[in-house]
Amino acid sequence: MDTTINRIAAAVLLALAVLATPAAALDDAKLGTLWAELSDGDRAAIKTASGKVGTMMQTVKGSPNAKFWSELSGRGLLRDVMLVEIFGDQAAEFEKAGMVAFAVTPKGVESIPGLVKHLENK
Repeated sequence: MDTTINRIAAAVLLALAVLATPAAALDDAKLGTLWAELSDGDRAAIKTASGKVGTMMQTVKGSPNAKFWSELSGRGLLRDVMLVEIFGDQAAEFEKAGMVAFAVTPKGVESIPGLVKHLENK
């Protein structure tokens, strides 16, 4: 009986700890994990691109870049770009190949450099 009570108590404490963890900390952990999956070249690309609103970046669905950039898009730092904006009539061919594109937003120009610095120092 004591073992069952101890297990229940431990489960309750774990649930409370998860619920008490700020969403920002969970988001930060997710970004840290995604950042760690990027190559040095990928990291350099995001640093360079973040300097100007509207800079477009392209990659392949499911790649580490696509995952990281999608997360930044969800935070308003990048926006998803329709491939027709880039390739016009040929967009369907690039979509079939799995290409995705993103563009830096004004919020991204303001926030990405500090975010990158934070992620590099983790």
